[in-house]
Amino acid sequence: MTGLTGPFTETTVSGCGEINPLQNDPSHRSIGVGTRVLLNGAPGYIMGKGTRASPDKPNVSAYADMKGMDPTMMGGMITAHGPECLTSLAVPIPVLDEEILSGLKILDRNVPLPVSDINGRNAHSKVNYGHIWGENTDKVIRVDKEKCLHHPDCAAVRTCPTEAISNNFDINRNLCINCGTCTLQCPEGVFRARLGSIEIAEGTIPVSLRQSDRARGERLCTMFKNRILKQEFVPTKMLEPL
Repeated sequence: MTGLTGPFTETTVSGCGEINPLQNDPSHRSIGVGTRVLLNGAPGYIMGKGTRASPDKPNVSAYADMKGMDPTMMGGMITAHGPECLTSLAVPIPVLDEEILSGLKILDRNVPLPVSDINGRNAHSKVNYGHIWGENTDKVIRVDKEKCLHHPDCAAVRTCPTEAISNNFDINRNLCINCGTCTLQCPEGVFRARLGSIEIAEGTIPVSLRQSDRARGERLCTMFKNRILKQEFVPTKMLEPL
């Protein structure tokens, strides 16, 4: 909501690193047209490549019945340039051989994260998701209400992109995407999380906004696994490759 400052003073990041299904199956041996998936918690299917898909930034288009979607696995956020939709996608990847297993075993520090200038989206350099989701970062925002001074114009409440913070300074965890905006807006340290940083030639750049919720993504993985084990979700073979 506040916009980015610069140059090289802060960065925003998206992507869930090692649990990204397109990263787990880079050759798309299991991901293709007709692959059954969970879209926002509802069973659906992959239709094809996404509208902005490219070899270095692959993505897919999918559909599902909105009536079956889980509100906690979808939503939206307000940015300085307007609203953005938030969606979740879970894809079953069967372990058929060593190649597929190696993709599933990939770690955040081995997943490349391209760095681009916000103006023009020009590629600048590459780091990795270990800087974002590593052991020295926090996936969930912590709250210490005892530090709160109950300011009538709380910057954290005002700038929260999902309006997850109430006037009582509580976080609605169904709305919160653990983006970290509140941690930088509250001078008293009521909201706390280590958001990580990236190292580039110009120096260490702190993360000021995470547009992906790794904690929610991991909950989705567990939910998806349990559905498969209970035979509540039956995977399908793709009809044709992407």
